[in-house]
Amino acid sequence: MEFRPFLFSALLLTSSAVLADSGEQLMQQGSELAGQGQVGQALEHWQQALTAFRAEGQQAGQTRAWYRIGMLHFQHHRDSDALQAFNQAQYLLQKHPHAAMQSAVSAAMGSVYLQLGDLNQAAPLLTDALTLARQQRLSGQSAAILNDLGSLAVRQGRYATAIAQYQEALSLTANESRLGLLRIRIYSNAMVAAQRAGNHRQV
Repeated sequence: MEFRPFLFSALLLTSSAVLADSGEQLMQQGSELAGQGQVGQALEHWQQALTAFRAEGQQAGQTRAWYRIGMLHFQHHRDSDALQAFNQAQYLLQKHPHAAMQSAVSAAMGSVYLQLGDLNQAAPLLTDALTLARQQRLSGQSAAILNDLGSLAVRQGRYATAIAQYQEALSLTANESRLGLLRIRIYSNAMVAAQRAGNHRQV
């Protein structure tokens, strides 16, 4: 069974508050299009949102737009394009830090490198993302990152570490109904890790 990185998408959700400007409207429209599977149109709306946010001088909006663009590319296996978008988000975050978004971007980049099999690049990004998520008490995001760290540990043959990370992730999702899909993914990965650990001990 393949260990597919699971990206926590809570930061992709737009607030239910009244949309303040055209950049936010374009972001919302892009999200709706992405949910309908209209990938090209969603990407176009988010790119337009970038232009609008630049004109409005909104650094935070630009960061979120780059993040969503990167996520869309990653979800459709365009890893190089995803990393370019996430690097743009990282650049903006260096000038205007935001801990929760920094965690999300670092976790996303770590997941891309994990998928590419570059564990040396993935490990520090995921570790830093987890530290920030814990500091912000983002239980769902922490669980998703722990899931990726568990998958990384499995690939390195560190099964006990992987199982411990999956168990911690499961504990974070225990009372969160909105994280049901993530919990199922973590549980499945934990079972595979336990099976591999058992087979390894028998060799």
